[in-house]
Amino acid sequence: MKRSNVSHVAFCVLLSACINNFISPPHARADDSSEKDAKQMKTVAILDRVEPRLQSALALYEKHASLPGETAFYDFWSKTKSDNSKEIVATLDKAAKGLELDEVSRCLGRIRAAAAAIDQNIANKSGYIRARESAPASSLNPLTTTKAGYDKKMEDAEKAIDGQRHEIVQAKADLLEALKAIDIVVDQELLDQIVDSATRDDVISMCVVFESVKSVTSKLRELTEKSGEDLATAKKYYGMHLMLVWTLARTQDTFIARLEKIDVELELCGKQSQANIREAQTQLRSGGDAKAWQNNIAANQSNYTVAEEARKNLRALKAQVEAARRNVTKVLELAENTYKTVKNSAEVASLANISRPSFDAVMKLQLPELRQFQNVKINEELRRMTAQRASK
Repeated sequence: MKRSNVSHVAFCVLLSACINNFISPPHARADDSSEKDAKQMKTVAILDRVEPRLQSALALYEKHASLPGETAFYDFWSKTKSDNSKEIVATLDKAAKGLELDEVSRCLGRIRAAAAAIDQNIANKSGYIRARESAPASSLNPLTTTKAGYDKKMEDAEKAIDGQRHEIVQAKADLLEALKAIDIVVDQELLDQIVDSATRDDVISMCVVFESVKSVTSKLRELTEKSGEDLATAKKYYGMHLMLVWTLARTQDTFIARLEKIDVELELCGKQSQANIREAQTQLRSGGDAKAWQNNIAANQSNYTVAEEARKNLRALKAQVEAARRNVTKVLELAENTYKTVKNSAEVASLANISRPSFDAVMKLQLPELRQFQNVKINEELRRMTAQRASK
């Protein structure tokens, strides 16, 4: 179980780096202008991709409170809160996909494809070895595969495996560069450990979403400031920010559910190993091939130990993600309350016929420290109305 322990450490290191960036973004590097431009273009592309989904999720969120908890048994058309919640979740999951980077997704896809091809070629090679045993040494029939023919097939399969292993090495190198471009810095050994784990895609995707949420939110802040920060824009900004943080929370929830599923599967494997041991011990007492039964018992004991150690590591991983999720929950609660505050302020401003577009609060957005919404514009309007009443 050495690999499992190492994979747990690797995950913790990567997750900690992502969380630290999320809470306290690293000091700005002296990037050259071309690198900054490239990052800006990537951020804009991500924003363009996810904005429609975030707006759709926000629209569903807005109408959630007005929906019934349940409908009459004969009402097949009206939407309930439960229906709406499912639709919000589905929309946020699509947004999470949009927050993933194409370069990272392509690298992970290449690794998955090459690993699957290696497994297939290993299976093919085993089949060729078995088939060769009964193959003729020679044949006049061109459709018959001889021993030499199977030797050639095995040689080709081995070459294919070597090529696919090289592709994985190259894809890992490209993945390192893609992660480095978004300030997720890991070394080759750490990446190897993560890529070899069962939760590879989930871990990397979650960390990429962390960084994408941060960069997109920073871009939203910039756009808001350029627009003069009127209330309508502030409402849109905070609404999208709320959906972004919710998307991040969904990504973590999905990963936690994935770990729980693997834990259940490992528990079943452990129970099956114990059942096999009990059966083998019963058969051993009744006679038969003692050495064979003892070998089976030893193998199942090993399987049980591996499963339990893996479950221990998974529970540690789950605790790590749950701790990060609790931090995001605080951000989400603040984001939701702030959005409601901005929305209410916009509505009050509209009722009071406020026409001035300026919004004087100075925002500081660095996730998860969302800048506080200050009702400067509303306070100014209230002071104006109070002054008018006093002068009458």
